Amino acid sequence: MKNIITVLIGVAVVYLGYTWLDASQYKEQLPNFEITNPPLTEQASAVNSSVMDGVYTVEQNETELNWTGRAPLKSHYGTVAADSGEVTILGSTISGFVNFDMQSISSEVGEDLNGHLKSADFFDVASYPMTRLEITGYSPEELRGNLTIKGITQPVVLPVLLGVQGDAVYIKGSFTLDRTLWEIEYNSGSIFSDLGDNIINDEIEFEIDLKASKNA
Repeated sequence: MKNIITVLIGVAVVYLGYTWLDASQYKEQLPNFEITNPPLTEQASAVNSSVMDGVYTVEQNETELNWTGRAPLKSHYGTVAADSGEVTILGSTISGFVNFDMQSISSEVGEDLNGHLKSADFFDVASYPMTRLEITGYSPEELRGNLTIKGITQPVVLPVLLGVQGDAVYIKGSFTLDRTLWEIEYNSGSIFSDLGDNIINDEIEFEIDLKASKNA
């Protein structure tokens, strides 16, 4: 009996070890950066002292913002391009901004949906061509700031990782936002009743992969 138990325990240990190693292949980590955990200030939080002070310019071609919107019977996904931005590190604080070009919003469906997303039903791009994220602070795995969409500003706390490699700062993460906070109410089940299968979820899922390079 003892031999059977010993064999079973050994098999379990080997299986769990294999599972951990297999999963670790998919765990992306930012390189060469360790986040400290000091208290937040009103405007910005502290970052690791190994990051060089300076202004880091957002690299448009190396920054991606992906979105996914869902409904009961389907989902759509696409991208929004970064227009401009800066990340400023001074002493132990981080601040900055990123502007996103709403004219660039695209979906997997193509122009029919793209045009609808740009209309007043959604982002009203003709009146509000830019979305702006103002960065006011960072604590471990949380970026704090203010997000302006359609001229409406709301405070946000976004679960992301911040890292550094060479002369570049990286911000990577996934988060979900309630579009109705910015008065994007088209086919919202929380705003309108009796929509049936035409309901579109209030939550929009985002993934951001941002790179900013230090100015000379």
